[in-house]
Amino acid sequence: MWSVGSKALDVYLGTRALVIGRGVELLHSAGVTEFEEALEALKAWLEAFTPGQKLRVWLSGALCRPFIVPAVDGVSTRDELNRVALALAPQQTGLVGACRVWVDVGPRGTPLAAVAVPQDVIDRLYATLAAAKGRRVVVSIRPWWSEVLRHVLAQRPATPAISVQDCDSLTFLVGSGGRFESVATYSPITDHETARSALARALLSADIGPGEEVRCRLEVQGVARGQVRAGVALAAVLESTQ
Repeated sequence: MWSVGSKALDVYLGTRALVIGRGVELLHSAGVTEFEEALEALKAWLEAFTPGQKLRVWLSGALCRPFIVPAVDGVSTRDELNRVALALAPQQTGLVGACRVWVDVGPRGTPLAAVAVPQDVIDRLYATLAAAKGRRVVVSIRPWWSEVLRHVLAQRPATPAISVQDCDSLTFLVGSGGRFESVATYSPITDHETARSALARALLSADIGPGEEVRCRLEVQGVARGQVRAGVALAAVLESTQ
């Protein structure tokens, strides 16, 4: 979780961008054409500027997608729940190949939110860091949309829906009280107009009225307009209607 005064670097990796920051400070932002290019750019930047560093890694929505694990009769342990989530992940998220899955903590017998990331993404990240000169420690790997979600709900707990557009996707979450009724990632989405159209359809499907949702966006091309919010990773490139 976020901690005030942390010296860790925040690293955002996607299929269309690399962003690096510390606290509210933006250190680097660049567009890329594929995930491998983002990894190579990260390696070069780390070797040039940081001999040793703790890293919080934030993945784009295209790389780390949410889904709902329904309540299943007979599932009573976390291991069983994780096996169910692993089996559901490809169909629910559209991700291909082996995945790593994290399932939210919640009451037994209720639907739970989960996230899935291709195992290959994790492996390539660690291989890149291992090949870079100097020692780095990855303290967390999470979707950036989850950090935005945490920040928004801390300010507005009753928000019924949140959308997060980043470099390659739009993630849309509907729920209340920290529990989600539906979650989805739309990808590839690389421009604002396509994102607006996808969000309009998602709002209509979820029966969310105009202006009830909070819209957030990663502004890769430069520092986001408006007030920079402390207490959220990569705050300098976060735009929000909140």
